[in-house]
Amino acid sequence: MNDSRTTVNDLAKACARSADAAEWGDFVARCMPLASLMALRVSRMWVSDPSPATVDDIVQEVFLKLCEQERRILLDFEPRGEDSFFGLLRIVAGSVANDYFRRTRSTKRGGKVVT
Repeated sequence: MNDSRTTVNDLAKACARSADAAEWGDFVARCMPLASLMALRVSRMWVSDPSPATVDDIVQEVFLKLCEQERRILLDFEPRGEDSFFGLLRIVAGSVANDYFRRTRSTKRGGKVVT
């Protein structure tokens, strides 16, 4: 599915049902910039100068979130417009980033990390 005309919505639906490396490579390449931007924006709300490693960790968690429960988020995704998956990705990335910092703050205060 290495066609530049393939929408991100179509890629998301294809990856929901497939483990094809080429499809996933294209999907990650198309989604990585937005996931990174959202991770950076939310990180800046929590710390003044987030490290690149922190942003990378959050982005990795975003993609793990998309794949958990047998790709449930991707399977349940229903396109509502052109490239509407990017809207869902923004929500997921923001939520994952906030959870990352809440978990970090909880650990620093003596809380237990629940995974």
